[in-house]
Amino acid sequence: MGISPQKVVLGAVATAAAGYGGIRATLHVRRQCHAAPVVAFAGCHVYSGLALAEALHLQGVESVFLGTRGVIGSQYRAIPAHGFHMYEVPYVELVRPLKRMANVWGALRFPFCVLSSGCALVSAAPDALVGIGGSVSVPACLAAFALGIPLLVYEPNARAGAANASLHRLAERTLLAFPAAASGLKYPERCVVIGPAVRPGVLTSAGVNKPGPDAGAGSSTAKAGSSNGKMARCGGGCDAKSRAAAEKRRAQAREALGLKGRSGSGAGSGSERLLVVMGGSKGCCYLNQVTHNVLPQLANIPGLQVLWQTGIRQHVAYAGGHAATMSNVRCVPHISDVGSALAAADLVLSRAGAASVAELGAVGAPCLLVPSPAVDEERQTANAQVLMDAGLAELVPQLHVDEHGIAGRLLPLLAPDGGKRLAAMKGKCCSSCKVGGSSSSSSSGSGLPGGAGAGARGATSGTEGRAATGSVGALGASSAGEAGGTAVVHFPTGWEALDEGCRAISQHIKR
Repeated sequence: MGISPQKVVLGAVATAAAGYGGIRATLHVRRQCHAAPVVAFAGCHVYSGLALAEALHLQGVESVFLGTRGVIGSQYRAIPAHGFHMYEVPYVELVRPLKRMANVWGALRFPFCVLSSGCALVSAAPDALVGIGGSVSVPACLAAFALGIPLLVYEPNARAGAANASLHRLAERTLLAFPAAASGLKYPERCVVIGPAVRPGVLTSAGVNKPGPDAGAGSSTAKAGSSNGKMARCGGGCDAKSRAAAEKRRAQAREALGLKGRSGSGAGSGSERLLVVMGGSKGCCYLNQVTHNVLPQLANIPGLQVLWQTGIRQHVAYAGGHAATMSNVRCVPHISDVGSALAAADLVLSRAGAASVAELGAVGAPCLLVPSPAVDEERQTANAQVLMDAGLAELVPQLHVDEHGIAGRLLPLLAPDGGKRLAAMKGKCCSSCKVGGSSSSSSSGSGLPGGAGAGARGATSGTEGRAATGSVGALGASSAGEAGGTAVVHFPTGWEALDEGCRAISQHIKR
């Protein structure tokens, strides 16, 4: 007598259900063994994840990361350097369009990636998982969803990437750095705008003041709604005392970098000017070549100093070129103290990646941005537009640089008569934090495109509603005050983003 196919199917289902229940029970037991809550981060935006992880650590929440040490994983080396444990997991890099034959092997390998990520999650037993974008985050987030681990997604760009746009459908909450990112998501009512996350060490070394209890996002919204039209303190230098402290730190940063003294009364007021070239943590081949080509022209600008981060792999090649013959050029493989470098800079030449834009905006460093056209969906262009709207940046398309070079846009800003332009850009760090005297301007749904702001607030209540309302009110794309009647762009310092991010993540921790 043969075995009935129905019994085989039922047996397989029963075995799978028992195994799944055992895994969930193991996960629960391991989670209860943790002395403190644990949050896992998975994705490619490592520095955004590190920023939130360090902020959570200050509040007694531990963090782990899921990543890779492959070719894409060079940035993951920063995770153990910051004191966090990383579980190495495989990932699949799919090629668009998805129907291409090149994706067949990836599709066959994908279940193994999800299974490996699930094993890592069972070992780590986190109370929540935060996906931070990219192909590395997809298997981990799907495994977390299958295991019943609360899933959140953080989008650090001004335009949501394909991975986060898909995972957003499964996530309990989607955290946004910029309100514009909600326009590409299906459920904007699940979104909370927290602002761009910047590592606390960068904010501290840059001299960005942490707002006091009366200057948080919630109190900013309250001040915006008052009839006296007061400014909302951003914590980064809106009052004279903060500006004086920032200028003092600016002078100290320049001295620590070995530059000559300056008067400290604003950008371009001293005898020395500093150009900082940063192409991300790994360096940027394109920016390195552009900088190398313009160095002979920069040599003709009196009192100009150049701090050039080339990246480790390209340092030997460029340090032995024009830079070797110019005493005012310091060519380094990596800038460890990013906050001090940005605080000391008169102008920063950079790409427009999520971490770079967040740090530049938080410090208020004037910058010339060349977005990478290689990034899908022009996300870097959208990021650069945020700083342009805040008056902190000028954007140069790479096509323009290819045709005309960077000198035509760079030299006018660094020339002696360009100091007023730099000073105006530097002043936007505080002036962009002004809010109007109308309560409707800070409480309307214009913070998220298409009324998403109202939807997000309508879907929240209690402390969660406080986080959403505070974020949207403080970080809205623009608002028109009754007094001035002009659109003012708001840009956070970074501390508010960390506070709101920690609050939003803590609400979904399951103990």
